[in-house]
Amino acid sequence: MHLYHPVMFVGLGGTGCRIGAELERRLREELCGADGLKLHGPDFNLQELQAFQLPSCLQFLYADLSEDEMARLRRRSVPNEEYADVASRNAYYAYDLLPQFNSYPEVAKNLRVRVRDQVRDWLPSAEHEPMVTPLRVGAGQLPTVGRAALFETVSGGIDIARRPITDAIGKIKNSAGELRKLNRDLTARMEPIDVFVAFSVAGGTGAGIFYDYLHIIESAFAKEHLKANVYPLVLMPSAFDEGKGGGLYAALNAGRALLDLFRLIDDVNVDQRSHGELVPNRDRGGLHVTYPDEVIEMTLGSAQTAFLFSKSAGIDRDDLHRSVVALILSLVGLEQPKSSQSGGGDQSFAASFINSSINRQALARTKIGSQAVSTSLVGSLTVPFDDLADMFAGRLLARGVRELLPAPPGRAESNRDHIKNFFMGANVGAIWERAAAPFQDPAAVKGATEIMRTLQQRLKRMAEGLDSLDQDLVRRTPDLAKDFNPSEGGLRVLGDIDVFRLKRVVCGDPALTEDIDQRGVEGVMEIRRTPPTPANKDLGVNPPPLTAVKNRIFKKAHFSDPVVRSAIEQQNEWYRYRTNRCWHAAWNEHRGRWHGQLDRFVRHLRALVDELADHENNSEEVFSRRADELYRTRVGVTYLLPPRTELEHTYELMLRRLVAGFAAKRLRPNATEGEIVAAMLGPDGWREALSASLTTGQGPEYGVRIILARLKQEVVKILRDGGDGDGPLLPHMRHLLSSAAKRTRDVPVAESDVQSFVATLSGMIPAAFVPEGTGRLSVLVVYPADTGDAETERFLAETLRLPQGKNIVPTQFQWAEPEAITVVFVRSGMGVTEVSELRSVLRTWADAVKAPKSDYYLPWRQRLGFDQDWLATTEAHRIQILQRMLAAMWNGQFAVTGDRDSPESVRISLDAGDSGSEKMRLDLTPFGASSSWGSLLRAYEEWTLADGSEVRLNFCGELMESMPNGFSGRLTDPDPLYLHFVNTLAGREIKVLSEMRERMPASSRRRCEQLISFWESTVTSARDRTFLGEAPNGDSLRELEYTCDLRGGRAGEVR
Repeated sequence: MHLYHPVMFVGLGGTGCRIGAELERRLREELCGADGLKLHGPDFNLQELQAFQLPSCLQFLYADLSEDEMARLRRRSVPNEEYADVASRNAYYAYDLLPQFNSYPEVAKNLRVRVRDQVRDWLPSAEHEPMVTPLRVGAGQLPTVGRAALFETVSGGIDIARRPITDAIGKIKNSAGELRKLNRDLTARMEPIDVFVAFSVAGGTGAGIFYDYLHIIESAFAKEHLKANVYPLVLMPSAFDEGKGGGLYAALNAGRALLDLFRLIDDVNVDQRSHGELVPNRDRGGLHVTYPDEVIEMTLGSAQTAFLFSKSAGIDRDDLHRSVVALILSLVGLEQPKSSQSGGGDQSFAASFINSSINRQALARTKIGSQAVSTSLVGSLTVPFDDLADMFAGRLLARGVRELLPAPPGRAESNRDHIKNFFMGANVGAIWERAAAPFQDPAAVKGATEIMRTLQQRLKRMAEGLDSLDQDLVRRTPDLAKDFNPSEGGLRVLGDIDVFRLKRVVCGDPALTEDIDQRGVEGVMEIRRTPPTPANKDLGVNPPPLTAVKNRIFKKAHFSDPVVRSAIEQQNEWYRYRTNRCWHAAWNEHRGRWHGQLDRFVRHLRALVDELADHENNSEEVFSRRADELYRTRVGVTYLLPPRTELEHTYELMLRRLVAGFAAKRLRPNATEGEIVAAMLGPDGWREALSASLTTGQGPEYGVRIILARLKQEVVKILRDGGDGDGPLLPHMRHLLSSAAKRTRDVPVAESDVQSFVATLSGMIPAAFVPEGTGRLSVLVVYPADTGDAETERFLAETLRLPQGKNIVPTQFQWAEPEAITVVFVRSGMGVTEVSELRSVLRTWADAVKAPKSDYYLPWRQRLGFDQDWLATTEAHRIQILQRMLAAMWNGQFAVTGDRDSPESVRISLDAGDSGSEKMRLDLTPFGASSSWGSLLRAYEEWTLADGSEVRLNFCGELMESMPNGFSGRLTDPDPLYLHFVNTLAGREIKVLSEMRERMPASSRRRCEQLISFWESTVTSARDRTFLGEAPNGDSLRELEYTCDLRGGRAGEVR
């Protein structure tokens, strides 16, 4: 895999973090290879990188309130815990985001005191506020809580949140050398930097902090004078099942989050400073977010669109995460076509593909926002090397455990030497040896009297030696007990045996034959602290009595006489017994110190062996269940696998490849799985697992994961790359594709594999697998090859049955190195009402506002302020919409039901007097004594959200282009309803509503003030807003009114 531009990924909340971990894992799989050292090879020659370390042009940032989620990230993104530190070289974890307070009410109270001016508009009052605690486990699915936690953290300065981003940018700026080697043409294009920001709008943290983070991220790049293309990747509520983050609360969160997101993108893509439309309002956000120490505005054009990912039928959340990752990999691993580079070489492939032929500044047909919405679905066909290797490694370990766990029968195993080795390694070899104090043996003499005197002298010297030993042990044994290190002893013994036998060495095993083997280290240690039993029952504390030695006739007694030798042996035996007794007594005095260490070690050793035994339990059932999961029918992510009936055969082939690969370790050709496991792990593997089990904060589960990871790493090599001199166990997809497309067999693949591949490929994209919405559909197909091939591309187009027709851009094909076929569908250029799920969550919010319940906590499901008045429009939108509606009213296209002062409903047609045409019916609602006309724009919002059909969108498109008849020629007089609306109702309604406001309590005036604003501001601005085109009669409704009044002799009546 090659890279052509720097890339940063930002994961917000639990969803963003999980997507990022999967992206890191896939990038390591493609860039680093099975052994983690692929980048060291001749293709890249990046020798300075560690195993599984990603190049610095790839940077990751994660932010989440959940401490548990953050703690799991490193383990998820690397092959095993051994490489956790490697992950930190490219990833930053925003641990500092968690505020010092434990609960949301404490955070909110402190914000109201410290930074009340910055939070006044969006932080709800304390009344009815939710008790979310502890914050370290998350924001309680309430976005305001998530934002409040972030705001509390940055209240002392926004650089707390921006610093990790700046640090990551610094590494990117220094990565030109690496990027040059990763680029096919050996150039380093440092700009633009593609920044993918992933989060869901269903939860509390991601939906709560994304708005701030988009500003913080872009401002960090702007401060470094770097151009960044920011791409928000948004998981919709449908990605989450009811009870697992989905449902009503998720929809309520999404309703406001998506409006905020796309209003921001609208603002970033329209230069509001160059004309009078969509004027930014710092008090309500827009281009600005105000922090205590800084006001941040995003650079124009920095975020062109946001991608919405909805859950298509049959796709689960994990596969949807993989689809998001597949999209990113497809975009960052491709080079912009040379033809595109000539027109502007500073674009990445992602920018050129996503933004082609899209006018982000154009308003949607409904005039509710611009065309900033994109939806995406991704279908990918991959070989799940990682999952297969995980399954095979798990089974291999389980069967190895089954073989290695029990003691061998009979006398096949003797552990005396290993027990001794344990004592030596644990720094208590002296307790094993129990060395006697040396004494000088008297010289041999002749004669009974001399011999008896010598034996007496010998006993005296022994007694002196015992006294000396006692004094020495008083000094030595405290240090021996202090230095006792059973962990070191166990690790030393693991140089020769496996962890199962180590348990038998340490704990003993009644199935073994020898007494010492049955006792083990534990038993020996217990023996070493209790008074020893003398081998001769006649021995005791006192020296053995001397048997009289007599001279024989004519011959003196000699030292070599049996009676003398017997006495000496009895003395030696007594001395050995008394020496042991001294050692045991001294060791027993310090049992409180050494026994606890031994007991702790034994517990951890047993826990590791028990954990391995638990892994073996039900292992075949687990293998079968995982196989079922792997082979199940999927949508979005398709796996190319050997036939299910051949899975066992594939496993057996893998075993034989492993035996051949480890032949240097003297594995027999028919080696068992236990022998294979022992050879694959070797002393280092067992030692690492035991060390993990002994380490606080890791434990036996960690140790087993290390063992599995070591096995899996070797299995992945066999599956992907093959053994020495062998091809890969699973055929490469590029070879299968080439054989299928060209119908040649110039690559080593079997016909059955090719047929299976074609069958899987043909079902990869199910019918109707296209993203939601009505916008233009772009299709990108990325396939594995060393260069582009027209024949292969024709084959893919025919086999995949890609969509064609109206509003579909011709399919774009790109080749790449990764062993995957990816089809990216992107539907772009849509407004917020053109996507079904987006409309649905907006309606859900509207319904909740109409009939709120206490457990909805609506004020805490927003970021920028709780505004109940409007569903989807800003004031700028409403002015434009009302201008066009008034133009239609001028033309007589409005028909009212009921009193024209306050109608029950209105019907709007596209042509005045055309009774047979389609009509827009808007049901209007009065507010107290005021006119129902005040709800006209709210009714329009509801109508556009109710249905996103092409008919309705086209109707809105036509209506929103309405102009007074004869605008550029012979101007017609306005309809009487129009004149009544602007000349009579507007002024009267302002007076009625103002009187109502005076009679209402301050807490209930919001709706009344909103209606006053409608009549005073929105209506006035709509009448004054200019139309484009030649305007001989005037370019606004007010000027046209004046023209008509002049023509009718009513000058001066225009209001």
